[in-house]
Amino acid sequence: MNNTYRAAESVGRVGYRRHPLALTVRILSYTLCGSAVIYAVVRVATGAASADTKLFSPLIGLVLLGGIAVFERVIKRRLPTYLDVALCLFICGALPLGSTFDFYNLVPGWDKILHTFSGFVFFMCGMCIGDLLAGPGVKGKRRVAIVVVTALLVSVAVGALWEMFEYAGDSLFGMNNQRWQNGLVGETGDGNYIVTDPRGTAIVDTMTDVLLAFAGTLVCFVPVLVACLRKPGRLDIFTLVAV
Repeated sequence: MNNTYRAAESVGRVGYRRHPLALTVRILSYTLCGSAVIYAVVRVATGAASADTKLFSPLIGLVLLGGIAVFERVIKRRLPTYLDVALCLFICGALPLGSTFDFYNLVPGWDKILHTFSGFVFFMCGMCIGDLLAGPGVKGKRRVAIVVVTALLVSVAVGALWEMFEYAGDSLFGMNNQRWQNGLVGETGDGNYIVTDPRGTAIVDTMTDVLLAFAGTLVCFVPVLVACLRKPGRLDIFTLVAV
């Protein structure tokens, strides 16, 4: 067992405190999601809006933030500070800001920025998962291969699963996650749609999102792989710390 694991276990015995930055971001994230819920409820109560995704998105955000805390308690380990902060920022950007406060329409490219950032976030999640899978007994370049390849697969899989989620929402509930309604100009008698883009706006949006998420993944994958192959001990920064 290397020094990092011994240090983590030692810290865990005396009680590992969350980094002040992570704690601050976590509190602000809860506050933002709670404020978004109140804002959406007031709009629904006054008849200014219906109970749609603008209301449910911040509620989901609160559930996800709570889920991180529950996950840490269950596995008795704490997320690295950078991942803790990144996950909170991603949740807030996608749900209360993106949906409830309409950043997807108000800020040009907001959706694309989030999809690119998601590649980074879920690659780092995959690094932590890969580290758990490898365990303290696997060392050197073999550990690097397990951790980095796991991270790559996790990030790519999440990107694909998210697009499946968007497609399901559009198909089952008539939502416009994949922007398929943006290019809709008519409907034929047999139920087919007439769109402005010959490939369909939905497939363009979906493939752009997948490619951006993959680009965000590669931005992490290449430098992390090179750096860790040169010095495998650098993987220790992706270790979930015992609490």
